[in-house]
Parts: sequence; structure tokens; C-alpha cells
Amino acid sequence: MIDALVTGRSLPALQSALDLAEVGLKVMVAGGATHDPELQAGPGHWPAARRDPDGTIAAFMHRVAEPIDGSDAEPQLVAQPETSVVPAPWLRDRKGAWAPQPTPQVLGVPAVPLAAETLTLLGGGAATRAYLDRVMPLLTVGKTRLFGVLVRKRLGSSVLKRLVDPQVYERYGELANEVEVAIAAPGLNEALSRAGSLTSAALAYSDRNVARETQVRPTGSERELVQALLKKLEWYDVELREEPVVNLQHAGDTWNVVLEGGSQVAARAVVADFASGAAQPEWCSSQASAELASLRPQHSRTYASIEIESPSGRGLDVGQLNLEGQWAVRAERLPGAARAGAARAIAVLAGPRALTGALPSGSGEAVSAAPEAAADGSRNVLDSSSKSGRSLRAELDWVLADTGYRAVAGEVWRVEVHAAPFVAVAERQHAHTLLEAYAETFPTLLPVGRALHGDEEAAGLRHAHRSTVELRRRLLGLEPEGM
Repeated sequence: MIDALVTGRSLPALQSALDLAEVGLKVMVAGGATHDPELQAGPGHWPAARRDPDGTIAAFMHRVAEPIDGSDAEPQLVAQPETSVVPAPWLRDRKGAWAPQPTPQVLGVPAVPLAAETLTLLGGGAATRAYLDRVMPLLTVGKTRLFGVLVRKRLGSSVLKRLVDPQVYERYGELANEVEVAIAAPGLNEALSRAGSLTSAALAYSDRNVARETQVRPTGSERELVQALLKKLEWYDVELREEPVVNLQHAGDTWNVVLEGGSQVAARAVVADFASGAAQPEWCSSQASAELASLRPQHSRTYASIEIESPSGRGLDVGQLNLEGQWAVRAERLPGAARAGAARAIAVLAGPRALTGALPSGSGEAVSAAPEAAADGSRNVLDSSSKSGRSLRAELDWVLADTGYRAVAGEVWRVEVHAAPFVAVAERQHAHTLLEAYAETFPTLLPVGRALHGDEEAAGLRHAHRSTVELRRRLLGLEPEGM
């Protein structure tokens, strides 16, 4: 019998394996990298950079990179973090030309409403309307709950539609009218109460916003980061199995696990990896594991990307952002393309937030942008119907064409379905409450993964570490912390 079995290879799941193994517990990781859609992504299609507002992901990468005390291993430099700040995008101005989003800004809210960039995007009348925010009294101090309502009241509809909605929709899959201020910009309402105007609050909030927009990526590739972590796990004698878990039953104090191919493993505890997708593990059969279905994200989003012919116009190095139908479309230069002297670009489409059951299943599929590529009649995520009634494939092709971009001949769509970000504090709290209740009922079956936290990797890592520390104390026969 082993102490713990981990069912996948997302970063939170492998962190849990490391937390358990480094105190001498016997751990197995089941399921190879081929079962993780994040590691199947084509080069350049899915950047490994993640938002890391409090440095959680960077700290974890440092941990992976550092050699184990007492070993003769070299530092894993490919796992070292590289941080950067997500730049404000270029948007369409009133004449359809690309112009930079005014900065400083908070999800499109300009700190200087009469700046030249603001005037270019909005025009004199709308910019003047936004400036009235500076003299408008606060009638409801800190009481406006929805981000879009706050922007429209203080700055006007043009700022909301042209500057704010594109960024908010790209991130959340909802327009700003559906996203709470406390989610979009925590503390902005309080800054508004102190500053007296929303634009002044955006200026005061700008340093905090830089931290929230900080993103981190490994020095090497995503695959190299995972390989460095697996190498560290092997040093702790963690057994790595390629076969995924296909069945799981709870009997007394033991979890009886069946792997693909029929191998059976008995474990004292199981760490269930929810990775980034919206579906619960396929092996939910026993009561304990079946109740994992209650943790399944209620809302999901579809993302798609494809290499495109490099469009004309400025701002491509930063990113051109546009709303087209129910999709946010960002076009940007492929990483390293400029250094290589190549004019290569990519279009990344982020779809609407929808109930999980209403979205196509499947993730990480690579299929040709050309309709004839599916002439064999096979069904995949791109053949599923979208809300428009078109197939998802036709929808993506239509959106791409309507925004003026053209796919490079022979290139393929890369499509993934992820858990959708939270848009309300109550929604996020409900997810946390479910996790806490599940932990009390089934203390030796630990669900982890960013899908349980609105697709936020940093939140997934924090929860996984905290919960795994409690689990390992239980497995070591120690009292839970706080007792």
C-alpha cells in the first residue's frame, strides 16, 4: 500500500505530490503528460504566462528550480520564473484605426480622461463626459456593486463600451455590467471613496493594478517546467505511471484504485486533479468520488487560437483587442518572431461564459481551419454547435474573417474548454464553501486544480499547498494545525 496517489500532472497536483513526498510519504503519480491538455499545446498557441498578483506561482517555480538539500543536482534554470506586466492593448478608435489604450488604467478605466490617447479613442465629447467624473459628487460611496454600472454612472457609456468592455469581456466572458467591482478590481470602490472620483481612484489604484496584472512564465517551456518538477519527484522516489485512473473505490481506510490496463493500487489517500478543464474526473463511481461532481465548475469558456497572416497596423507587439459577436479577439506577434526576423502573428479568441453543460466537451484538440479537414465525418469539439447555431468551426472562421484576419494556409485551430473565471464574490465563496464541506466529509480525497478556483493558477496552488499540508499531517499521525 502507498500513502497517496495523485491522479494528474497539473502544477497544483504535482505540487501536492512534492509536499507529500518531501516528508517521506510514499507517493504515486498516475496519468502521463499526454493526458494534460496544457502540455499538448502547439508552440506559441497557448502562452505559459499566468497572472500572478501575489507571487505564488513565481515562488513555486523557484522551489522547483532550487536543488534539493543534500543532493548533487544542479539548479533547474528552465524552471526559474520570468515576470512581466501585461501591457494595455490597442483598441479600435472611432474611425476604425488602432490606437493605444490610455494608461494608467484599470481594466480600461482611464486615470487621465483628457489625455491625448483618450481623446483619440473617444473623441472630444465622450472624453469631456468622462472628465465630469472629477466634479461629480459621490452619491453612493462604495455602494456600486457592478463594474459596468459604476463606469457608466461616473464616466459615461462611451468609456464603458469602447475602453472597458473589451478588456473585461476578454478576461471574464461577460460584459462589465455582469462583473462585480470586488472581482474585477478589489479595493477600487474603497479607493473611489477616498479619492472622490473614479478616474482619480484609477490613478491611486494604478500601483496595485500593476501587481494584479503581473504575469509569470518559466524561463524554459511549460513542458520543461513540468519535466524539472518530475525530476525532483523522482529524487524523492515518487513512482510515475503513464496510465490514468479509470476507477476508484473507498473501503474503510483504503482507496482501491484501478489504472488503465487493469493495474490495481491501494492508497491511504488520493489527490484528484481538476487541472484547467471544466469536467470532473471520468472515474467518479464511488460515493466519495461521485460527490466530486458537485465541485465541477458551473460555468466554462471556450478558447481558440490560430496562426494568422501578420496584419497591417500598429500595436501588434502589444496586442490588438476587439469584440466580435460573442468573442474577444486578440491579435499579437508570436513570441520571438521579431527577433527571428519573421512577421508571424497569432489570433486568440476567448468565447462567452456559459453553463458548463452548454459548451462543447473536449479540450486541447488541434484541427485544420479548413472545413474539408473533417471530411471523414468524425465528431470533435469544433463540430459542436455554438450559440449562433453554426458549428464551432464555422463560428471561429466567421469571427476571424469578420475581424479582418486570415489564417495562415494549413494552420490549425487549437481549442480548449476551461472553467470560467468567477464574476461575483458570492460565486467564488460558494465554490470555497463546497471545497471546505467536501474536505470535512472526505478528508483523504483531496480535489485540487485551477478549475476549482475560477481557472486561477495562483489560487489553485495556494489551496493545494494548504490542503496538502493538512493531509500529510493526517497521514503522519499528527494533530491538525490549530488543535
